[in-house]
Parts: sequence; C-alpha cells; structure tokens
Amino acid sequence: MKLMKSIRRMKSRLPDDKGFTLTEVIVTILIFSIVIGMVFTFLQFGLDQYTYGNNKIDEQANLRLAMLKITDEVRNCFEVDIHGTTASVTQIRYIHLNTDTLEFDDDGDTVAFSAPTVQDVDFDLKVVNGKYALEVVLTGFDSEITSEILLNNISGGDTSTAVDGTGAGKVVEFRQIP
Repeated sequence: MKLMKSIRRMKSRLPDDKGFTLTEVIVTILIFSIVIGMVFTFLQFGLDQYTYGNNKIDEQANLRLAMLKITDEVRNCFEVDIHGTTASVTQIRYIHLNTDTLEFDDDGDTVAFSAPTVQDVDFDLKVVNGKYALEVVLTGFDSEITSEILLNNISGGDTSTAVDGTGAGKVVEFRQIP
C-alpha cells in the first residue's frame, strides 16, 4: 500500500502532458509553411510551363495555317512579283503583313490570313531544279516556319531576280488564271 501511495505522489508532481507547448506549435507551423511554400512553388512552375507550351503550340498552329493558306493562293498563279514593302498597282492580288496579321488583298477586298501571331514575313523567288519556287518564311514570337512553294504555272514575273537570288521582299503580288 505504501508503494501505491508513493507512486500516486510522484505522478502528482509530474507536469500535465496534455496539449502542446507554444514552441512546439510555432515549430510545427514553420515546418508546415515551408512545405506548403515548396508545393505551391512546384505547382506554379508546372502551370507556367504548361502555359508556355500551350502558347507555343497555338503559335505554331497559326503559323502552319497561314503557310497553308499562302500555299493555296500562290501555288497555281501564272505571274508573281516580290516587293520590298508595298504592292504596286499592276497586280490585283497580294499578300502582306499588316502589323502582326497576314492579309490577303484581292482587288481591294482585304481578308485577314492569320491570328495576330505573325511578327515578320519574308518572300523570296528562287529557281529550284529548273522550276520557280517561292520561299516563304513566317516568324512568330518564339517560332519560325519556312516553306518553298513550287509555282506550277509561272510564265511571267521578274525572272532575273529569281536567277540571281535577289528577289526577296515583304509583299508578294500574283495573278491567277481567270
């Protein structure tokens, strides 16, 4: 019995172990804050990479679509001329860059060719394997696409520039078979 009384006395002298001390709570909150901060940083990085990749895919798709439209318009023309900045009045159709959108002008009717992702366009008339080809370079914010379009029906135009490689410019004029 004496042993039981002495055990009870010793237990009453021990501090109450219920709850946490202020130091334990502060350390726990600090560690939790660091872990949460690292998780959110990782999630933000993943979101940024997803957004960048998605924007790049959209830009490349818009550039490819614009290139396809240029190819459809120019491939079967029978006369083509390249100009530095503006089109002359001798042709009735031309493609040019207006600010950041490719435009197709058909005798005064202007149609936007692309979404506003095209930053620069270069046209160059070349001879490839004895045939005329129009090299088109479309530049976006982060991407660039190049294509050579075989001109199937070319019978006129400034052929001297195609031979010596100086037929580069920002505007392409062309005539199609009526």
